[in-house]
Amino acid sequence: MIVYFPMWVIYVVDANQTCPPISVVKDVVNPISIMMPHMISRFCLTSRPRELNYLVFPISRLDIPVLLEHPGYAAVVVLILLEIAAVGKPLIDLALTKEEVHVAAENYAISTLGMFKVVPPNPAV
Repeated sequence: MIVYFPMWVIYVVDANQTCPPISVVKDVVNPISIMMPHMISRFCLTSRPRELNYLVFPISRLDIPVLLEHPGYAAVVVLILLEIAAVGKPLIDLALTKEEVHVAAENYAISTLGMFKVVPPNPAV
């Protein structure tokens, strides 16, 4: 799930849209879409007029043009979508192959491991 504040929407990203159907997804996400605007209005400073702060977030499912059966790959697609949004490109212009997502997953894993500092064991212990 991506909460995209600039457009005031919630996008649901999944890699296998046959399960669950959008009606079930909306039933699960709907309470968040109602509650989030009230939380933002109460605890955050926004440039939106006060009456707009209480508008419910519309929910839509992003159509990913690749079937990814491994559930972990959906998280990789979300990271790719966040990177696309960060550089200002439209989120709907996504065309990925299964191999591209697999390579991206490997690159994210390598980057994550590179952030850890290896601490040598203490030989005195």
